[in-house]
Amino acid sequence: MENVPELDALTNGKTTDFAYLFYGCSSISQFPELNLSNATTVSAIFQGCVGLVEAPELNMPNVTNLQSFYRECTNLTTLPVYDFTNITGMQYFIKDCPNLTDESLNNAMLSIATAKAYAGTKTLKWFGFSEEQATKC
Repeated sequence: MENVPELDALTNGKTTDFAYLFYGCSSISQFPELNLSNATTVSAIFQGCVGLVEAPELNMPNVTNLQSFYRECTNLTTLPVYDFTNITGMQYFIKDCPNLTDESLNNAMLSIATAKAYAGTKTLKWFGFSEEQATKC
């Protein structure tokens, strides 16, 4: 099979901007193969992907912007702990993700705690927790 340039750009590790890549793709049920090792912005990459259920561990050492990453992924239940050391933008990371398990909410809390580069507000609401989710943590 011939290499498709568009797909190669997602897996070759050279692409830096993945913002809005799968925005609103409701039919995605599994995470596509992505190489985010050189990415710096992935904001809203999966926003509105209601078919996603389980978030994978992702290697994103250079990412600085995660704004709305999983926003409106209403069927998402699991979320691993991510290293947010270099993150400067993470507003609404999990906003409108009502089905996250308690363990995933705790993982999100641990992820927020690693955001050393971000000096602004790090409240649960700002990160995207609903009032109900915030009371579980």
